[in-house]
Amino acid sequence: MELKFVLLVDGEIFLTICTDIAIGN
Repeated sequence: MELKFVLLVDGEIFLTICTDIAIGN
């Protein structure tokens, strides 16, 4: 359960970074 939560948070951060890069470009 805890691992799944960590992966979820990492996924959110990853998507946020990808979105920022896409907007930046």
